[in-house]
Amino acid sequence: MKGTYSIDIDRSREDVFAYLSDDANLYDMVPNLADHGIIEETPEKVGTTFWHEYEENGRRMKMTGVVTEHRPPVTMAIEMDGPMFGLVVRYDLEELDTDKTRLTQFSDARFKHVFKLIGLLFGKKMEREGKQAQADNFARMKAAIEALPAE
Repeated sequence: MKGTYSIDIDRSREDVFAYLSDDANLYDMVPNLADHGIIEETPEKVGTTFWHEYEENGRRMKMTGVVTEHRPPVTMAIEMDGPMFGLVVRYDLEELDTDKTRLTQFSDARFKHVFKLIGLLFGKKMEREGKQAQADNFARMKAAIEALPAE
């Protein structure tokens, strides 16, 4: 299931990239994130491996990931793998003005095993719910970034 979402943020591209790159902000960006950690960090960021544990409806799911692209302040991307699906996420940051950035997220979730069938049966409903969750997450992120003190 592929998705694209964009939002304009009244901050510089550098500020937006710094916010996205800071693991301290993960809980604000991913509301169902229960825990996270670094497995192995590389100096150039690309190749850094990590794990995330998500909680939804009282159930936990652990995923591992790798940073596949990290080009400040233009783009960053990760690939994640878990028991139910794999996920590729890329953020592109377009400078609209010195203090205005368009943040675009491209995502591709690929279901595994029996979850492929669930994806086929309920894909449109899941897509609608995912878009609403994405809109809510981006609105929360926009507010948090725009509330940061100016540097």
